[in-house]
Amino acid sequence: IRDRYQRRVHGANIPDGMQAEQIVQLFSAYGPVEDFRFFQNSRKMAIVRFDSQCNATTALIALHGENLERHGLPAGDGRGLAISFSRSTGI
Repeated sequence: IRDRYQRRVHGANIPDGMQAEQIVQLFSAYGPVEDFRFFQNSRKMAIVRFDSQCNATTALIALHGENLERHGLPAGDGRGLAISFSRSTGI
């Protein structure tokens, strides 16, 4: 069960206007994405579930603090993405 939770990462500081498909494509560069959901009350935060803990960890390391302009995506407020392991049980 623990591995199931460690396969999920929480993304914050998602720029306004980003579509789910853009975010899934960004995260998919680090492994297969099994599920993606924006938070109900804020499209600036989301949960991404990977197929493995290894891929989730790789994405966390690669994308935490990342400025999305480098990927041809909106930069938002310039703070970069904030990525952490998720404790949410929603997906």
